Amino acid sequence: MKRLLLLTILFLFDSQVIAELVRDPKILCLKSQTAYDVSFRASNKSIYYSMNVWLPAAKEEQKKFEARGEKLWDWSVVDEPYKSIRKEHRRLNAISREKRDAYARTLVPILELAGYEKPKFYLWYYTAGMEEVRSKHNIIDLNKVEEFGIGQDYYGHGESGADTRDELCRLYGYEFKDRYGDEEFKRKYKLKDW
Repeated sequence: MKRLLLLTILFLFDSQVIAELVRDPKILCLKSQTAYDVSFRASNKSIYYSMNVWLPAAKEEQKKFEARGEKLWDWSVVDEPYKSIRKEHRRLNAISREKRDAYARTLVPILELAGYEKPKFYLWYYTAGMEEVRSKHNIIDLNKVEEFGIGQDYYGHGESGADTRDELCRLYGYEFKDRYGDEEFKRKYKLKDW
């Protein structure tokens, strides 16, 4: 009990201890793994819904529009049940994007620790929507925006930032788990194949 009280006092009053814990590579890896897992689950739900519910419904709605000589746009006024399906599709995509961005933010201190240049700066290019980047640079072709490419390299799945995270975590005794082939994880959270 005395140790617990002493630790509490140290945590509350010694910001040096807190700063060290916040920068501890193993804790950074655990935080990143947790955020990655949450992001993976949200993405799985979004993709499953997109492929198995929204896409077939969108194809049916498109047929209705074509029969009237019209084209189905994202802003088109639609009837039920497609109206509700589209709303749920947008909601799940927004959640997936939010969780992906939260995971990317956990990579910032890891990339800083690994010596990457300006990871906070390039995080914006990864998390901002494509339209925002196009508007900021007044350009259509994002391949011509160097910062956008660097942001993708730092934070994109399977890119250099993820490789660096894996190597750094391994160096500090934590094996980062990629969930794409992890059947036990998928069963545990009842994730479905698309």
